[in-house]
Amino acid sequence: MADKWTPVELLRHARHDWLNQVQLIKANLSMNRPERVKEIIEASREEARLSNLKMPKFAEFLLLFNWNNNALRIKYSVESEQADLSEKDDILFHAASYIAEAIVPHLSGFDEPVLTISLDPEAMQTEFIFHGGLSGHDALSDKVKSYFLAHKSLKVIETYTKEKEFYTCISF
Repeated sequence: MADKWTPVELLRHARHDWLNQVQLIKANLSMNRPERVKEIIEASREEARLSNLKMPKFAEFLLLFNWNNNALRIKYSVESEQADLSEKDDILFHAASYIAEAIVPHLSGFDEPVLTISLDPEAMQTEFIFHGGLSGHDALSDKVKSYFLAHKSLKVIETYTKEKEFYTCISF
């Protein structure tokens, strides 16, 4: 969210992405790969679930992150069709952006770095799962732990780091 998009830029990017999705659907149908078409449709449903959480900052962060040509890619999943998490918007936006920013300096290796953020509104939990090469994973773990200790409205349920994986589950 560092760069603010004009409405025309947003629409241009959205239209471009949508046309790419249509092309992928057409190509996969012509190659008789309906499972890939189902994956594309499910990604659209995931966007709808995210948008139905009433968390504009958090949703904007997740929807636009990959448009900024970052070294890190973000994927997300939402475990509920609809929920009102408007009171949690700021805290989850800041937590997600902090973790993404904290991971980037530790990226290493040739693996595609992907941070998956899974949100379960009913359990009031969010998982941050990173796969890819990491250097200094202990320093990253300490940095993230200290962030969550400073934010009393978030509770760390579990966290660990390995050479190619970082995991944190929080309740909010």
